[in-house]
Amino acid sequence: MIRTNWTARNLDDTSGRQALTKKLTGLKAKRSRLTDYLADGTIDRSSYREQIGKINESIALISDTLNDENKEASIDIEACIAWCQTVLGNLKEFWTSAPPDLGVQYFNLIFPLGLMVDKEGYRTPINSPLFNNLQPVSPQKINFCIP
Repeated sequence: MIRTNWTARNLDDTSGRQALTKKLTGLKAKRSRLTDYLADGTIDRSSYREQIGKINESIALISDTLNDENKEASIDIEACIAWCQTVLGNLKEFWTSAPPDLGVQYFNLIFPLGLMVDKEGYRTPINSPLFNNLQPVSPQKINFCIP
């Protein structure tokens, strides 16, 4: 499910990056034309400053967005999945081997309101956002007998 969603998201992001890149190219060309207009006297200096400020602001905003999207696209999803499987597959080992500050942060991520202990055992008052999208697996789908 994670791989499928990641792939679909990256396809959407790719077309978005292409549109932003095209817009960025257009803004840079417009900035160049504006400079030419100032040089040949077509526009005055105050109009130039006003327009160039708006264009430079748009260029900076689009460039920052593209940089952020490129960083996200470079994430190795397989390594992330493998790490999550390792951690979630053996929380006890991860908890005992993690540095204290990281262990507490990861524990809070998995159990946002902590664990409650009572006669029935351990439980958490709410589900972690990590587990909210998990679907229950019916016994027929996993070929186990019904308890």
